[in-house]
Amino acid sequence: MANLAIHGAHNASLAVENDGKLICVVEFERWINYKNCGFTQVYPIPSVQNYIVYEILEYIKQNFGIAEYENCYCHDSAPECFNLIPAKNFIDASRVGTHHGYHAYGT
Repeated sequence: MANLAIHGAHNASLAVENDGKLICVVEFERWINYKNCGFTQVYPIPSVQNYIVYEILEYIKQNFGIAEYENCYCHDSAPECFNLIPAKNFIDASRVGTHHGYHAYGT
């Protein structure tokens, strides 16, 4: 079963992995054309953040056939977004890395 990771601070993003392969990464700012878009932090946060998550999950479902997840790894994400994500387990990824460390992983 697939796993999902969500980063909620500035430059918010969502990534999906399935069977050890990265399926897709969606950056919120590119999804809505809003530079440095955040999801839960003091950076620019769109008022429709829950709808954005819904849209992205629908995109993943339609394009990759993934409708539910084994694990959802969350970093800098508000608990209220958890009820939007169909996952069996929610894991606080803040405990396994740092905010700026996650930014660096992309390099």
